[in-house]
Amino acid sequence: MNMRYLLLALLCFLLPLLSGCKDQSLLTNLDQRQATEIQAVLQKHQITSTRKALGKGLFDISVKKEDMGIAIQILEEYQLPTLSRIEVTQLFPSDALVSSPQAEKARLISAIEQRLEQSLLTIDHIIDARVHVSYPISPTERIIPTPHASALVFYEEGMLDNDQLGEDVKAFIHNSFNDMDENNITVLLYPRNINKFNIINNQIHQNNPDTFFSSWLFISLLLVIIVVIITTLLIIYRRKKAQREENNDKSDF
Repeated sequence: MNMRYLLLALLCFLLPLLSGCKDQSLLTNLDQRQATEIQAVLQKHQITSTRKALGKGLFDISVKKEDMGIAIQILEEYQLPTLSRIEVTQLFPSDALVSSPQAEKARLISAIEQRLEQSLLTIDHIIDARVHVSYPISPTERIIPTPHASALVFYEEGMLDNDQLGEDVKAFIHNSFNDMDENNITVLLYPRNINKFNIINNQIHQNNPDTFFSSWLFISLLLVIIVVIITTLLIIYRRKKAQREENNDKSDF
């Protein structure tokens, strides 16, 4: 009986250790695209993450406790998670009530802006992009004002040529409209030092030897506990076996 109490005590001691080493949830209720984007960015900055399926196409992303702070900073820098992609069928559902032409055009312009932003984000080393289009929704003059567009792009410092990127973005927006004058397109580019997160992450792990020590301590304690449990079970088994043999010998007499 004492052995059983000892085994129960060891298991109770093991459970807090197992719960303490679990990863902490970083973001939850993400779709598959958002979860993949976040894991790719974290992996780029040498941060290990785990994905857990929640059902209904949703996922949870977890990281180690010591990586939580730097992971949040990285996601803020990359403006993640990104919004779900806008589809035309979502903006103009077949069962929706008929709205005014001005409202329909405003929604269409908003959709165009978001689709342009999503397309710009597919370019390597672009961190974030914002596009604004000024289209006359309900012109009252005989001469329709010409449309204007502006783009705000954040990219990784030192990875792209600033002048070439500006020309590419302007050409991309210009060719997305039939009546857009290239002179009416403004592109603002801002570099961001993303590599600083790799340096900070390395410094955190180098200046925190307790993380390495605690991992080995946990593994050592776990091995000791497993050995103790196995030894306890063997002792119980041998005692029961000896007791059965003793009972059999007594029955023979």
